Amino acid sequence: MRSVDWHRVGGHARYHATLMIASKLRIETVWLLLPLVLVFATTAASPLKGDAWWTITTGRLIAATHTLPTSYPFTFPPQSTPFVDAQWLAQLVYVAPYPLLGLEGIVVLDAMLVTATFALLLALAFRRSRSARAAALCTALGGVVAGTNLQPRAQTLGYLCFAATLWLLGPPALGGRTDAPHDRWRIGALFAIEALWANLHGSFFLGLALTALFFLGHVGEQWRSQKLQAVLSQSRTRFLLFAGLAQALATLITPFSLGLYAYVLQLSGNATIRTEITEWLPPRLDTSTGVVFFVSLGLVVACLAGSRLRWRLTDVLLLTAFGVLGLQAIRNVAWWGLILGPVLAPYAAQVRLPLRSGDTPSKPIRVLPNAILIGALGLIALSALPWVKDANPLLPDERRGVITTDAPRDAARFLATRTDCGRVFSPQTWSGYLEWSFWPRCLTMVDEGPIEVYSQQVWDDYWTMHTGDQAAVEILDKYGVDLLVLSEEQQARLIEQVRASPRWRQIYGDEQAGVFERTE
Repeated sequence: MRSVDWHRVGGHARYHATLMIASKLRIETVWLLLPLVLVFATTAASPLKGDAWWTITTGRLIAATHTLPTSYPFTFPPQSTPFVDAQWLAQLVYVAPYPLLGLEGIVVLDAMLVTATFALLLALAFRRSRSARAAALCTALGGVVAGTNLQPRAQTLGYLCFAATLWLLGPPALGGRTDAPHDRWRIGALFAIEALWANLHGSFFLGLALTALFFLGHVGEQWRSQKLQAVLSQSRTRFLLFAGLAQALATLITPFSLGLYAYVLQLSGNATIRTEITEWLPPRLDTSTGVVFFVSLGLVVACLAGSRLRWRLTDVLLLTAFGVLGLQAIRNVAWWGLILGPVLAPYAAQVRLPLRSGDTPSKPIRVLPNAILIGALGLIALSALPWVKDANPLLPDERRGVITTDAPRDAARFLATRTDCGRVFSPQTWSGYLEWSFWPRCLTMVDEGPIEVYSQQVWDDYWTMHTGDQAAVEILDKYGVDLLVLSEEQQARLIEQVRASPRWRQIYGDEQAGVFERTE
């Protein structure tokens, strides 16, 4: 029997292990990690605010009662329409980490969900472009565009369903076949994702819209190639038709069935939402979201104009549809950001500028510099975690802590010493935080939750009080308000009125907020 030279075997093993490690430490790996670290660090370092509070408060209520509320339970004005909690599953998902990990766990869960979304988009962008740099840059652009809409809210879970649907529908690689066969498992997966999406957020109809856009693009491409007569016999056509049918059926698997569509139509046509709620207004250049949206539009036009590739009709339809959607409302800009990576990357990879110089495989692999870069990206991601981010000297004050500095935290500590606070009037942007902190001991007037359940009269009364108009004190009496938690910055006129009124006395004050109670 021949003896084995284990020293030589070990040397070969170490050699192959070194090659494997080196192959993973290519500069392309650094490029592909860059957008994922960007979105993770940005999201993980963001404190809770806005919709996050009513989302997790409702999730806590559903988890405790095991039932869906039929009226919104956290506010005191009369409600003119039934409360349809179309995002009940998202609320349960987001509140799930709280018992073990607290609010920090909710923030990290959100960052992981957002990163998973952009990982799918990045993989799709790379699959279509075969360029790590182009895929990374276009996905990073999408992350910046969507960055102001990535907080823990039901719509964020909709992003993950959107990305998964986009992946399964599979924009074909440019220059590849458009009639390649698709396995049945993709239709089953689209059915499952759409059923999940319909219970997570009202944006579920975008799954159907994606399939319709892919179908129209496919048919248009066949017409342009003079193959329209054979389009029905193609497997791609049958796949998209069956996928759309499966998705439509999946939307009925909710506690509301067809009533979910009525809810979406009612919400989209609500005049109050369209005129008075900031995130439902069209993006403008005096907002950060508006600036990045319009800049990204210009970059897309420049990229398409400078690319050597012929525009694919499906890509044009996607960019047009979601560009128009973004023009409708600030909250819709995120959907535009989500499609930028997968749609734009193949064109960016073929722009006449030398974008692909770093992708040349003949260049030597510099293991140590790449390892240092990857390690630096890992440290950036770790430094954004809510348990350690306050030690980061580069982090701005508004990102420190797990609760936004805009929330009345000191006033809330004072209210925690009271046994009851009854009906509370506060700025709409503060109400969700107060509900999370004190419900059911306190009820607010309106929050950033289901805006559609209130009549126009309730909103008129809220704005009268909020702005401190002449009838503000009388309207407070009309609603039987017991306590005022008022913003020194937003509600200076109202504070002036209640200080002058014998019906109210101030029991707490700081630079941010004043708390008043009835004297009666």
